[in-house]
Amino acid sequence: MAAKRSILRWFLVSIAVVAAGTVGGMCWYASYASDPIVRPLNEKLRDEPLLPKAAAGMKLRPFSFTGYDGRQVQACMAVQDGDLSSRQQRVNGSMVMQGLQPGNGYVLVCTDWDHGIVASLPWAEVLTAAGYTCVLWNPRGVDQVREYCTHGLRECDDVPLLLNALDKECGGLDKPAMILGEGFGASLALQAAPKDERIRSVVAIDAYKTLKDAVWADLEGRMSRMLCFPAFWLTNMGISAAADYTSFDVAPVDAAPSISRDVPVLLVCTERYFYAPLKDSLYIYSQLSSDEKSVWCAKASSDAANASERRIKMSFEKGKNGQMKEETVEVALYSGEDQLNEKLVRWVGDHVSFVPPKMLPTVDMPKVTAGFSELPAEGGRP
Repeated sequence: MAAKRSILRWFLVSIAVVAAGTVGGMCWYASYASDPIVRPLNEKLRDEPLLPKAAAGMKLRPFSFTGYDGRQVQACMAVQDGDLSSRQQRVNGSMVMQGLQPGNGYVLVCTDWDHGIVASLPWAEVLTAAGYTCVLWNPRGVDQVREYCTHGLRECDDVPLLLNALDKECGGLDKPAMILGEGFGASLALQAAPKDERIRSVVAIDAYKTLKDAVWADLEGRMSRMLCFPAFWLTNMGISAAADYTSFDVAPVDAAPSISRDVPVLLVCTERYFYAPLKDSLYIYSQLSSDEKSVWCAKASSDAANASERRIKMSFEKGKNGQMKEETVEVALYSGEDQLNEKLVRWVGDHVSFVPPKMLPTVDMPKVTAGFSELPAEGGRP
């Protein structure tokens, strides 16, 4: 009898140990898999200063503002200054050949969560060479104070506050403002555009339609499809436990219909990243309400040497009833970084317009004569 009890005891202990090990393993994997999502780190820029004192061909003017969560966010304005960098020389030469005049406006540039200013400098080089004032900022906050990244879900609320701070720094926004984002910044740009009418155009480079699809694509590339389901569930559990959101919550495509019809939107797919395929750019394109929208893509080996566009027939859901609609989209092609920069500078110049602040109409106020007239007394009371 004692032997049976001992066996039963060891059996129950074994089950408890296995269960505890399973739960512990699941919690470890949830934390391990979600950490690169909620805390994406740019290893190439790890040793770079968050705000460099100087940049090639540019002058940086730092300032800061209070973000959506009350934390201080470091930002700076960049303008072309001094000797042009090689990238700026190519852009400047292209503008001269095309007969383009220098641009006039502010471009908010965001590419990276972890080192937002340094990572955005290459695009600032291009745009400052074209005459624009670029505004860069660190979405992670001063001294990397924000621990968790939400892929634009919450960081997009910084943009109106950034524009307010820019307005004070410049003594009034007398030039149009647009936003350019790449990767993380593309997600932020699409979610920020509906929040402030001062944003007059949007460029989203390598945008994914939802974070859920990006996470799933990453898992599919590393394991069998059957294992993707529990791994995806555990990853979302880790995201939720750490940062109080899930990959389902971050959906730049859901913001697309809310972007004003008079705000031009350009979607660029470089096809360098697995998480931002051309089909995602096309789906975001299909949901945009903008009257002026375009999709560009890097030229592939399958495209003809002299091809300037690729016609793609796509089906997508449209309307509240989710009806399927077919549309043929003309995707403009570019070959190489220099051609992309040339086309981008021209597009920005063609699609940034300044909308003056709305002024209330002047109303002639009625003239008031001095003194009061007495009302007839009723019942001894005036």
